[in-house]
Amino acid sequence: MISVRRWRLVIGVFLTILPLGAVAEEGPRFQMTPDGTGYRLSWNDQVFAEFVPGDEKTPRPYFHRLTTPSGRVVTRNHPPLAGRDKVDHPHMHPGFWLALADLNGVDFWRLKGRVLSQVQQPIDKDGFTTRERYFNAAGQEIATGTTRYRFARQPEGVLIDATLELQSPDGLTLGDQEEMGFGVRVATPLNVENGGQILNSHGQKNGAEVWGKTAKWCDYSGRIDGQDCGLLLVPHAGKFRPSWFHARDYGLLVANPFGRKAFGQGEASHVVVPANTSFRWGVSLLIHEGAIDLAAAADRMVKRRK
Repeated sequence: MISVRRWRLVIGVFLTILPLGAVAEEGPRFQMTPDGTGYRLSWNDQVFAEFVPGDEKTPRPYFHRLTTPSGRVVTRNHPPLAGRDKVDHPHMHPGFWLALADLNGVDFWRLKGRVLSQVQQPIDKDGFTTRERYFNAAGQEIATGTTRYRFARQPEGVLIDATLELQSPDGLTLGDQEEMGFGVRVATPLNVENGGQILNSHGQKNGAEVWGKTAKWCDYSGRIDGQDCGLLLVPHAGKFRPSWFHARDYGLLVANPFGRKAFGQGEASHVVVPANTSFRWGVSLLIHEGAIDLAAAADRMVKRRK
């Protein structure tokens, strides 16, 4: 029989060689695997998206193939497939992305400038961070940025939280445009034109009612292979203004806090960021499927950020 003293010695040696926290670990949660020009993102070995820092035809970072836990892809094919998708804006609407149509006069939405994005190391256990450099058409750097992405498994699906910080030693101006902010292009079966639905926190529906309205959240959903699924977009409000939603029945949804005049809500909105200071803003996006209480899910997404 091993004495109490010897048991203490054995346990002490075991704890010495075991990494701190390993007893409570259940294995990796978030995983990021290089895959061609981008990265495959997984939660407990289940792929939920692909991240591309940028490519020749879409020279800014984006996510595509956003996927529900059951394997249904809820963003449009990138590039869109003739005969299966509505082939419009083939390079500007890659899946889930941030683009600014007027950053110091440069239109990054319509790919008139280039954003060089680099994933920072090490990768965190629940996400990753990128550093961006913004260049105009002449190749001059006009701004730098940091974007922090965090992921979590939720009862309804997978949560993506994205927070942007922008700065420049010369200062920045974010102009008034319809195409500004974080956007998603949903899978073709989810389009309102194909039976899907856009719904915001006020109960307004589809492009005719939702477009140009501010809301706490906005959802674009429908059915794929008989299953309810979609994307719930919740802008970060904080001390900044609420977002208007650029919502289209053909499959586009954008949270935009910059387009007051563009959406017919008053005088032009110009957000001025003084030199050597930062502008910070972001969104949360839920890839969901099955029965869902959208308001409750959005509330949890907001509380998670606090």
